[in-house]
Amino acid sequence: MADIGAAFGVYAALALMLCAAAITVLRAKPIAANALYALMALCQAGNLVCMAIGSTTPASLWDHEHLKLSLRRGFDLATLAAAVQLACTHPRRLRAAAWLPAATWLFAVLIWLATYLGQGGGGAGQWWLTQAALLTMGCVAVGLMHLSFQLQPHPFALVMKRFSAVVGGTWVVVQAAVVLMRQPDVATPLSSASLPLAMVVWQVLFALVLASVPFLAKSRSVVRELSLLAIIGTLAIVLDLLLVSVFALQHFAALTLALFLSMAVYAGARQWLVNRMLGTRVASTERLFEQLFRTTREVETHPEQAGPALSRLLKELFDPFEVTLLDKTVSSAHTLSDGSAMLVPVPVIAGASATSASASILLRHAQHGRRLFTRDDVRLAERIGEQLRRTVAFDQAVEQGRSEERRRLAQDLHDDIGARLLTLMYKAQSPEMEDYARHTLQDLKTLTRGLAASNQPLAHALAEWKADISQRLTAAHITLKWTAEQDAEVVLSMVQWSGLTRVLRELVTNVIAHAQARTIEIDVSLTSDRLVITVTDDGLGQAPAQWAPGLGVGGVRKRVRQLGGEVSWQERLPQGICCRVSVERLSASG
Repeated sequence: MADIGAAFGVYAALALMLCAAAITVLRAKPIAANALYALMALCQAGNLVCMAIGSTTPASLWDHEHLKLSLRRGFDLATLAAAVQLACTHPRRLRAAAWLPAATWLFAVLIWLATYLGQGGGGAGQWWLTQAALLTMGCVAVGLMHLSFQLQPHPFALVMKRFSAVVGGTWVVVQAAVVLMRQPDVATPLSSASLPLAMVVWQVLFALVLASVPFLAKSRSVVRELSLLAIIGTLAIVLDLLLVSVFALQHFAALTLALFLSMAVYAGARQWLVNRMLGTRVASTERLFEQLFRTTREVETHPEQAGPALSRLLKELFDPFEVTLLDKTVSSAHTLSDGSAMLVPVPVIAGASATSASASILLRHAQHGRRLFTRDDVRLAERIGEQLRRTVAFDQAVEQGRSEERRRLAQDLHDDIGARLLTLMYKAQSPEMEDYARHTLQDLKTLTRGLAASNQPLAHALAEWKADISQRLTAAHITLKWTAEQDAEVVLSMVQWSGLTRVLRELVTNVIAHAQARTIEIDVSLTSDRLVITVTDDGLGQAPAQWAPGLGVGGVRKRVRQLGGEVSWQERLPQGICCRVSVERLSASG
């Protein structure tokens, strides 16, 4: 055992790690795709075992070089053949799966037999044949993964394609260094030691990446960083070999320069590598707040729509390929299928019926299959759901307090001011004062009724507006022409009712006080949730663009803007002013 060096322990440990990964994946879900991965991992474990035995002193444990090379070639060919079959069948079964895997395995067996039966087993011809076969099968596997992703976006195909490209590109660089060192005119003191070192480093890189694939799907940061460092370490070794072979630098100087360049590449490109391999998407705080605010308003108005509203919010954030509402109850958000999907519980909203509420939301393939769902995504989804529940509960509590305060104010106005106005009406000195007090009392009743109600149908509001305006215009000897149409019944919130009531009163007041009009035409129409109110008079007003901003016009603009609408004034021919108030999406503007 004294002849067994440290390299033997490293190779043996890596081989055990690959065996453990293969067994774990196969036991977790014994399916064909996992079986192929286990075969690839076991083949590379066998490669490492051969390297471990070969690292011992000659004649102690390994004497048959021809058998060792044949075994290693067989392991590599079997690994690439399994990769081609895996790319044909997972995550999407391609049409080529009917014949290509069998043809690939047959091709691998024929290449292995050709190299095994070749004279000496280790000649340049056998080496070139093996490398060409491995390169061909690797390119076929990457091409199949690309085709699979184009047909049906899936993060597994994308991640495997990217990692295969990284590993394959590193392999090409290593093989180029090996070919360069084998040239007759290249002779350096380190060439004999560098050839096996380059292949050993790449083999270790491949073993680390292969072992970390199941954990990369779950976005384990430690394993991810280990894989990236392994790639950078391989790059450093390859650069060292090229600097020594091509530029004839001293070993220490070449190693120092290679390490410096590799760490510079790692520091500058680490985030890009993570984004390209695993994908990332970070929503800005402002955008997330706007979406959450909009969803909260919708859920507050329709608590039974919490599931669809939250699903739309998550769809905007993660851009999944598929969003499905499920009746399945889950306690917390979590990923499924190694990050390909995410299950998010729908928060319980007060006021939602148990039959109409959805229990959870299933999202598949983030960013249309360009990346996996991560632990950060799970935490973000859980926090969004909890924040939605808390915000709606808080708003409902605030609105309840407001409603109670409005009812209290309405009751006080009715009992106190109403009684005083009623007394004033009966003690009026003239019929005009009695009529004025009666109209004021009617306005007060309308106001208190609106304050006491949390919402009011538009049809009731139109009747009240028409009655109130008719009384005021009759007293001012102005004719009212009233038309109202609506294609659906809409319930006005307290904010909408109060705002629209005051806007109409102010517009009518302006006409009575300033226009000297004989007729006012008021047209109210609700079409496809769009409310349009037009107030037209035949008075003396003109040039509304030149009006000095006062409390009346400014108040109208402010109230309409608070409702999410627009207001405009235009001259009317032959005389008069036309004011147009438009509120888009009336049902959502409250």
